[in-house]
Amino acid sequence: VIGDGEAAGDHLFGGAAEPGGTVNLARKRALAEPGGTASASIGSWDSIRGEMDVTSALNPEKTVRGRLVAAYDDRESWVKGASTESKLAYGTVEFDLDPDTTLSIALSHDQKDKSPNAGLPAYASGAFLDVSRSTTISPDWNRFDSTDSQGLVELQHRLEGGGEIKAATRLTNRETDFKYGLSNGVVNPTTGSFSMNAIERHWDEQSIASDVHITKPVEAWGLTHVFTAGVDHRYTNNGLTAGTASLGSQTLATASSVVEPTIAQTSDNDTTLQQRALYGEARIKPVAPLTLIAGGRLQGYDLANRNNRTDTSTSLSDNGVFVPFLGAVVDLTPQISAYVSYSEAFQPQTNLAVSGDVIDPRES
Repeated sequence: VIGDGEAAGDHLFGGAAEPGGTVNLARKRALAEPGGTASASIGSWDSIRGEMDVTSALNPEKTVRGRLVAAYDDRESWVKGASTESKLAYGTVEFDLDPDTTLSIALSHDQKDKSPNAGLPAYASGAFLDVSRSTTISPDWNRFDSTDSQGLVELQHRLEGGGEIKAATRLTNRETDFKYGLSNGVVNPTTGSFSMNAIERHWDEQSIASDVHITKPVEAWGLTHVFTAGVDHRYTNNGLTAGTASLGSQTLATASSVVEPTIAQTSDNDTTLQQRALYGEARIKPVAPLTLIAGGRLQGYDLANRNNRTDTSTSLSDNGVFVPFLGAVVDLTPQISAYVSYSEAFQPQTNLAVSGDVIDPRES
């Protein structure tokens, strides 16, 4: 619902990234004509779900449009005590400032509250326990709670003769809290006992991503070629606290009722990453069914990590890193295309080495 995508090669515009494919996601836009859907369902394991999606113009001229999406899902599991409750809300309003310029504002909030199943231990031979599929060793205090809130402001100006200038800023706030009791050893075949640990973590992330680009089609030798140039900046700050505690030796009869421990947070880190880039792309059609794509990003980054327990900091930075992209797309039919591509990747890492230092960027 919330992602944005255009076509092959879009990862040029998304900041530093790992190698991989592209999945295009289009956020729901507000429509001028009234419309809507609603549905509800019930199912096995006490599952219930309801969702709605409504859109309409908000003034007689239809220059202001709105859309609201909401969904609720609550379900248990064939595993005793496991459940998931999900809540989603998304709203957007679009304003036509003039016939060629549109301002869009969108907000979303996604919340999940889970009582997770952390699995079962096994024997040292690798053999599984001979128990029913509903069996659990997860204590009733197991939890995994997460929220994802986003806001988007986008200004789009459509150029005469085709193409556009687009500026967008996205703000994101994410949080995850979880606390698990789980096995960390094999089952004793004589006593049926196994060791258990508890882990607890809190992770939060705040980010601001901004992008300004221009896309312009050019007619030549009877075909349309498309050129894009832009600049983007992304700021991300995340914090992580974590700790573990022993729950001692347990059995299938005692594991799920083990007392919830108070866990000391032995790890506490804050990481800040700033990325900036200039990028460009050309899509040339030498003949009608073939499109040749060439592009790249000239980027830099600043990464800083602070260990709040030891009051120490490490940092890395780089500028002038060029990441190229080349590709070719052949339209076999109006519905089917074949493509080949080559790209490099440059991904700053926020993980830490054993020494506590930030590890070097991943390159390929």
